[in-house]
Parts: sequence; C-alpha cells; structure tokens
Amino acid sequence: MDASIAQANELPLEYVDKARLVRLQREVAAEGRCTRPGTDPERWFPVEPSPKATTKRREYEWVAKIRCNGCRAKTRCLLTALAEEKDLPYGDASGIRGGKAPWQRDEIRRNASNNAGVSTEEAA
Repeated sequence: MDASIAQANELPLEYVDKARLVRLQREVAAEGRCTRPGTDPERWFPVEPSPKATTKRREYEWVAKIRCNGCRAKTRCLLTALAEEKDLPYGDASGIRGGKAPWQRDEIRRNASNNAGVSTEEAA
C-alpha cells in the first residue's frame, strides 16, 4: 500500500469538512502538476477501459501513477478526490486524481466505508 492510500484510509471521509475541502482544492490548484500553465487537462481524463479489459486497466493505472509521480500535491489531490466523490455511486468517478484511476478510488472508498463499520449499501 502506498503512502497516499495509507493516509487516505486514516482519514475518515466525513472528517473532511467544507473548509478543509476548500483549502485542499486551493492547494492542489496551486501546486498540482496537472494545473501548471500550458498543461492539457485532457491528459488526466484518458478514455477509460471497460471493467473486463484487465490489461488496459493495468495500463491506465500505470499511466495514472506516472502522470502524478513527483507531484507535490498528489496526496492532497487524492484526499480531495475521495472527499468530492464520497457520495457518488461506485463507478461514477472519472479521470486520474492523486495518481489513482477511478476504480482504485472507488476501492479506497469501499475500504474506508468498511473500516468505519458502514456497509457499502448503507454508504451509497
């Protein structure tokens, strides 16, 4: 488990209040590799493979990891994504955020819900 997932799992999503979320969003916008002038935002929204295309999904995950490698805002970006997506149905998230593919973030959210003693059905 990488450090960003460990940190995300330590922070229950309900503890990311509105003020903290706004602060995280501003920090990511100021420091993120994806927000640098001249960067094409579409690079963080590649076409997502179907769930059955395991090789393509692994490639997407690798691209996500590489695109965000070395980004100073990576962990904060992941926390922001998880907080923003916490009420989305699983499978509705999109794009690369915090070095993770959408289905990886869904899995982190499922684990966070399970660790909080809340079933996936109750969390949805």
